[in-house]
Amino acid sequence: EMAGNWDAALQHYNLALAYDTQSAYLMTSIAGVYAKKGDMEEAATYLQRAIRANPTYATPYLLLGSVYTSLRQQDKAIGVYEDLVRAIPDSKEGLIYLATMHASRKEYDKAIEIFERITKKDPTALMPYFYLGRIYGEMKEFGKAEASLKKAIEIKPDFEAAYITLGLVYEMQGRLDDAVAIYKKVKELNPMNPDIQSRLANVYLQKRSFDEALAELREVGEIDPNNQENRLKIGLVYFEQKEYLKAI
Repeated sequence: EMAGNWDAALQHYNLALAYDTQSAYLMTSIAGVYAKKGDMEEAATYLQRAIRANPTYATPYLLLGSVYTSLRQQDKAIGVYEDLVRAIPDSKEGLIYLATMHASRKEYDKAIEIFERITKKDPTALMPYFYLGRIYGEMKEFGKAEASLKKAIEIKPDFEAAYITLGLVYEMQGRLDDAVAIYKKVKELNPMNPDIQSRLANVYLQKRSFDEALAELREVGEIDPNNQENRLKIGLVYFEQKEYLKAI
């Protein structure tokens, strides 16, 4: 399987399954091969068999939910994750996948209830706080969004995505100085990420701090010299500064 010889891998697993006909592990492995081949329907069939063979084995539920998601069958995916949580009530992964599915459908109340259930049981659970921050941000409940994201950062101080989301929450509130401070922190964590310099530049442009914006955009140009959008922004900054020859 490691060499990408899927047919040989299937032959190997099926021979083993012939000797151990109720092995949920082997059925799940066969499903994984079919998924890699792009045969999602056959993958789903084997994963359903694996779940029937061992209802307390979490992996086939998680893979089956992923298969249904790839097939754009969200209702089936949610059903699988609900089955997993019923079979294994303490499955943090199952709860997180179920909650994120609800969030993707903008069923925010359901998602929040599940994520908060996780954090009450495990206050160090990182991703639920991050997802709560994103959800509350989309709901424009900015205080709750900020608190959730800061908790995620407290748990993992180098969590770039949480900093960036918090910066966006500040931008949505017009708290541009706070957004700058957050993006500068991300820049310290990852100075070679041009997306951060671009975000900083955009905030500086909103503040009409053209010199600072230009400095960030030049850094983007050094990291990504072929970025046409960045070149256009530099020209626009020069235009705002009335340096028309440089803007051309």
